[in-house]
Amino acid sequence: MSSYISLNSHTQFEQAIVGDLQSALEKRGFSVIHNGTMDSHAPGGKPDIVAFNEDYILIFEVTKSKSAAQDREFQSIRSHLKETKAKNPEKQCYCVFVSPKTSERTFDSVHDHNHQRASEGKSDMKILPLAFNAFELWVVRLIENLEHEYPVTDFISLFEQYGRFADDLHVFKLLVDHVFPSDGEIPAMTMGVGFEQNKKSGGMPLDDLVMLVDQVNQHKVELPEFDVKLRSFFDLFTDRSMRTWNRLAKAGGLSITQVHVLQGLYYEGSCNINYISEFLKITAAAASQLVEQLVKSDLVERTEYPENRRMKQLTLSSKGTMFIKEGIHRQHSWMEEIGQNLSEEELEQVVEMFKILAEAAHQLDEKKQSL
Repeated sequence: MSSYISLNSHTQFEQAIVGDLQSALEKRGFSVIHNGTMDSHAPGGKPDIVAFNEDYILIFEVTKSKSAAQDREFQSIRSHLKETKAKNPEKQCYCVFVSPKTSERTFDSVHDHNHQRASEGKSDMKILPLAFNAFELWVVRLIENLEHEYPVTDFISLFEQYGRFADDLHVFKLLVDHVFPSDGEIPAMTMGVGFEQNKKSGGMPLDDLVMLVDQVNQHKVELPEFDVKLRSFFDLFTDRSMRTWNRLAKAGGLSITQVHVLQGLYYEGSCNINYISEFLKITAAAASQLVEQLVKSDLVERTEYPENRRMKQLTLSSKGTMFIKEGIHRQHSWMEEIGQNLSEEELEQVVEMFKILAEAAHQLDEKKQSL
């Protein structure tokens, strides 16, 4: 359990974190300021803690709240970051949100905020959620080691990984990879981090999938159980995919239907309004209106067909292509992260399993086509 949990929220909590940050960062050239006092937490309208040097400003928003209670704090966090940047335009400004456990809704809010800042061309202005366990690991290692070890710029490089802030466990692993890549003591320390290793997202835990593959290889699973487990995995994959595209659509100010149009153009190359109408099962007039919005947003380009100049063909613009590639990249990143959590032997088992499934699906398609 974190040492911060039992501290009084008004007189001890922020004060303890300030003390830890000062011990960790001041010897590395940063100044650390608490906007509260020795007897009270920081007032509303100001960030809790600010750390800065000539190039960077890190604001630390710290809380003991969990779950839905964190929602009330997020808007003020964004405001504090925006105001800090407005006052210090020449510096790179970031925010670290420290809590006992980051809620899923907070991760969604952080995700939307970070991608919106990226779409605006801002290299900074990102928010990093850190659970107590990850934050404590970071400050303790910095406190215990010399000032030239674990430079703060390594920590700041975490913000560039904003697309991989999926949950507390993923953020913890990113912290270890980017800040402590060669620290031999970290693996032993991480065994007790307290995160849920088998997080569910509408489906089966990843460890269950690996166990399933092993059991199937040894013929220990009856088909009814196999069917349930397999559906569970694909439910998980579908849910993740839908959430990825919904978040991307929201960040880009698009509807999910407009995203479907962009996806269709990406894979088809080019098409006309009639194809869009049939693809979405809507009228040609509705399809024209939908496409017009995408053209005005510079996501779709409309050109003449060489064979019939009265007809218009639709293609993705470079901006539209980048939008779809970003969504595909996020999907692939999730799959890559799954692979990173598996041993070579487990990966071989999963690959073999999907080879069998692919062959079975191919035979099923051939059978249907022959009927």
